[in-house]
Amino acid sequence: MRLIYATGNPGKLTFMRDNLDGLVTVASLSDYGVDIDVDESGKDPLENARIKAEAYYAILKRPVLAADSGLYIDGLSEREQPGVHVRRVGGRRLSDAEMIAHYAAVAARMGGRARAHYRNGLCLIAGEGHVSATDAEEFAAKPFYLVARPHAVIHEGFPLDSVSVEIASGKYFYDLADHNTHSMFWRQAYRDFVVTALTGLTESEYVAAMRKAGAVRGGCMVVAAEEWLETELERAYARPGCDVRGAALAAIDTWGEGNARER
Repeated sequence: MRLIYATGNPGKLTFMRDNLDGLVTVASLSDYGVDIDVDESGKDPLENARIKAEAYYAILKRPVLAADSGLYIDGLSEREQPGVHVRRVGGRRLSDAEMIAHYAAVAARMGGRARAHYRNGLCLIAGEGHVSATDAEEFAAKPFYLVARPHAVIHEGFPLDSVSVEIASGKYFYDLADHNTHSMFWRQAYRDFVVTALTGLTESEYVAAMRKAGAVRGGCMVVAAEEWLETELERAYARPGCDVRGAALAAIDTWGEGNARER
């Protein structure tokens, strides 16, 4: 199945593709030639994610996933919190290098380090009336330290990892053995959210149904089965009151029956 990820950030696109690998084909906005300015004026990450998803779905009319993050730093007043404006300071959008310098300075003012955490919101629109959104705790990053001394490594799209230190080990994110852009996020939570929004099933239910239908061979989904399911779900998304879960299971069963007859 295909899903468009509404981001122009190459690092975030890679992150989502890594998380959904083997489950969903994640397309970029550039794949569809879309480049628009979205007024991300929401009060929190979830509201901004919904604003972005609605804006891009209105153009593409295909399943779209949007996400947004907010940064919250212990010890700052509510007025001073970066929140969803983590990259915009003083009315100006910061480059990656400027972000690192700005937040390193914030940590320096707070004694060299500051405890912080990210909150995340996601919104997936599959069709009119088929909207899934969450800012559940399992999508939040565990607390970490922002520090005054940046790491030498900078990864495009995730500049603040250069001034982020794991609390338990005292190591920079880039020095952690399992670091993978944003390893502190929960991969399974993303996978279940996306596949449930698209099919009404959890990942384990989806894989089990596809296996039963003979649509998993050599550990991989059969392309023809995925294409069949995608086509059937497009019809379901076009009906606002449609039971997507029921439609997905029926489509998988139908493909399995046809596959069994062919064999």
